[in-house]
Amino acid sequence: MRIDKHRPFHLYLENQIYFLTIKCYKGHFYFRNKENIVLKIIDKTIKEFNYGLCAWVILESHLHLLFRVENDFKQFIHILNGRISYKINRLDKTRNRQVIYQYWDYCIRNEKDSWKHFNYIHNNPIKHRYVKNLDDLSNYQFSSFNHYLKKQGREWTNDCFSRYPIVDFSVEGDK
Repeated sequence: MRIDKHRPFHLYLENQIYFLTIKCYKGHFYFRNKENIVLKIIDKTIKEFNYGLCAWVILESHLHLLFRVENDFKQFIHILNGRISYKINRLDKTRNRQVIYQYWDYCIRNEKDSWKHFNYIHNNPIKHRYVKNLDDLSNYQFSSFNHYLKKQGREWTNDCFSRYPIVDFSVEGDK
C-alpha cells in the first residue's frame, strides 16, 4: 500500500481521544485575526457532536485539537472544515477559495501519549515564536493553556511540562 503524505490515511474510531492538526491551504495565514471566530466554530461543532475538548491552540496558518470522539468523526471533520472555510471566505469577501489544505489525525494510545500531545499543543505558540517561553505562554490568548493555568495553577502546568516532555509531532511543512 502506497502512503501519500498529502492525503494521509485516516482511521475513524469511536470513543477515542484524537490529536488533530488542520492546516490552511499553502500555509496561508487565513486564521490571522480570525482566531476567535475559528474557536467559536470549533466550540459549536464540538458541542453539536457531544465531544469533549481537552486542549486546543489556533495559530495563523493551522490549529491543533485534542479531544474525545464519540462517533461520526468523519462527519465532524467534514462539517468543521466546511464551516471554517465558509466563514473565513465570507469575512474575506472571497468565494470558493480553498482555505483548509488537509488534516492529520492521530489516535491517542495511552495516558502518557495524551499528556505529551497536550503539552505539544500548549507549546505550539512557543515553537512558532508567538511567545518566547513557558512564562510568556499566558500572553497567548488563542490556546487552552490559560484555562488550565487558571484552573490548576502555575505549579501544576510547570509539573505537567516537566513530567511529560514535549515531543515534536509536526507534520511535514509545519515549520
